[in-house]
Amino acid sequence: MGRRGELFSTRQFTEDGKKTYFFNVKENRYGDFYVNLAESVKKDHGFQRFSIMIFNEDLDLFKSEFNKISVIALNDGRETYEIAPGSGKRKYKFIVKDGYKGETELVLIESLTKDGNYNNQSIRVKKEDLSSFISGLDNAIKFIEARAKK
Repeated sequence: MGRRGELFSTRQFTEDGKKTYFFNVKENRYGDFYVNLAESVKKDHGFQRFSIMIFNEDLDLFKSEFNKISVIALNDGRETYEIAPGSGKRKYKFIVKDGYKGETELVLIESLTKDGNYNNQSIRVKKEDLSSFISGLDNAIKFIEARAKK
């Protein structure tokens, strides 16, 4: 395995250079694959990092809903979807909304329940960066699909 259990890793930079998105495929100790999406935001004092995990059993549903919401975002629509795949301990929310300065942005939110309380992590993608984000996510998913066929 690679660094920190990574089997595959790629990254995409935003057009303004303020964010980097990482698309990492990892394998847990039980041999299950998952995608770790990370957003690194440049701040005055360093970097702030946000991370979402998508496990293999949730990947098809996540991919399907992500593809639908991406089309809406690329066409400047506004929409919200929420899915609760698998065990129900994890939920994903996809929101297309007006971001800072009225720019269209897609917000991906992962909610993980622990003791009845949800902990949320989110990643924000501006419309102008969405095509490269889609490409990075597709590459990570293709890697998992190819490994699953072996």
